[in-house]
Amino acid sequence: MRNQNNSYEDKQLPSMIQTALVEMDLDIDDLAIQLGVSRSYIEAVITGARSIVGLTPEIMRKLASFLGISMVELFLLCGLLRKEDL
Repeated sequence: MRNQNNSYEDKQLPSMIQTALVEMDLDIDDLAIQLGVSRSYIEAVITGARSIVGLTPEIMRKLASFLGISMVELFLLCGLLRKEDL
């Protein structure tokens, strides 16, 4: 089920993205290129201003892979699934 307010419950996803960028010594431009999205979109996701809901399944797979998590975990983090749905 989709999170009604399009915000992340506890900002886990933005935090995970920031942490992964630091750990991999990458910047936002690098991630934007890897995902095939704009830098401004990544910045908006990191600040919590935008959701990943509109991303294509391919880009979502790339993001999950970048973060080292499954698609199910990604969907849980952004409110597209609840644990009760599993």
